[in-house]
Amino acid sequence: MSRKYTLEVGKHKEAPRFQDFDGVILFQGTFESFERRSSNYRSYLEHHWDRDELDKRTKEALALIERGGILCMLLTDPFIDSDDRRDFRETDLSKRVLSRFGIHWTALRTRTPFVSSKVNELGKFFELHGAAWVTLASQPDDKAAKALAFTRGYPVSLVLHGNVFAIPTLIPKSDEESVEEYFKILADGVVSLWERLKGELPSWANEYRLPGEETMLAMKQKLSNEISELEAGLKRFGRLKRVLVLQGEPLVEAVMEVFDEILPLKPKRKEAFREDLMLVDSEGESVALVEVKGVSRGVAREHVNQADSHRERNAMPPEFPSLLIINTHIKNSMAVADKDQSVPAEQIQHAARNNILVLRTLDLLNLASLHLSDKLTSEEVVELLTKSRGWLRVGDTVEVLSS
Repeated sequence: MSRKYTLEVGKHKEAPRFQDFDGVILFQGTFESFERRSSNYRSYLEHHWDRDELDKRTKEALALIERGGILCMLLTDPFIDSDDRRDFRETDLSKRVLSRFGIHWTALRTRTPFVSSKVNELGKFFELHGAAWVTLASQPDDKAAKALAFTRGYPVSLVLHGNVFAIPTLIPKSDEESVEEYFKILADGVVSLWERLKGELPSWANEYRLPGEETMLAMKQKLSNEISELEAGLKRFGRLKRVLVLQGEPLVEAVMEVFDEILPLKPKRKEAFREDLMLVDSEGESVALVEVKGVSRGVAREHVNQADSHRERNAMPPEFPSLLIINTHIKNSMAVADKDQSVPAEQIQHAARNNILVLRTLDLLNLASLHLSDKLTSEEVVELLTKSRGWLRVGDTVEVLSS
């Protein structure tokens, strides 16, 4: 229930005519069913469909669309178009309507939950429930089709003529509370978008240009491009901050990304020992070994010992520079300040004695920040990482602690 609409639920054979409503929401597969069967010789699909009911509802759906009402088709499964020379392209309303409007679908390898909304009205729905089995494509010159959501750059949701919606979705849980929440979020988004699209000019009217409009459009495009660049930069910075929260293999990859993106030394993966990295200089020479760890508490003696033993395992002499990059206090940190806890003095001394340099991932990120802001040169960064021992504490300034 909303101030804008009232939702009524009914079985498809019992519901009144579609055109008696302002809009109809229905699930893919309402009029057909498939079941995999096996015989002694082969596996096959058993198919059932209600042709009489489907034909009747098809005429009603087209009448609803013709008078500007909403038809919202919820796509929950792969489309099955044929099997063993049997044609199923006309056996469900969703397939009939999409075909009538010239929409082609291509199966994805599997269902993907990574559905990115391109309209604000449906953003919450796609965030909670969006999942796609197929991509959808309109004719190249079809200006009546608008993409609503994408996955991997391909459209998976469309609105046609402003009132026919194809929405890829998971099926909600069957309890009353979940169903009510699902349809409220969906209906809020669809109705709001429908109302907005009704107020938009058709494409042919927008071809007329008033004085100054071209200048405004060019400025809008320029600003849009600048915003896209800013968003890409912010996304890049966001990825670098992952070193503060990850552990295990994802942490190793995040640490590598910090070196790749900002720092002058570049990481190489040791194939034999995947937890180890080798840092190389601009000439490709190996200059330091790196051990990456993520822990719930602070730096312990065993972590320093592991970095030392990994150097030995890699057949490196004791004097070869070795770094322990460690993400500390993962589970009990609720703010950046919680990450900024000192390395115990005894572990600093133990690291210095064993020719190990300890950096918390916070130190690594701060080091990258200083280099990015030109407060540390490439030469200074290389010197710090290859010549220092103990703890490289990095904040607004850099301090090497060895005792």
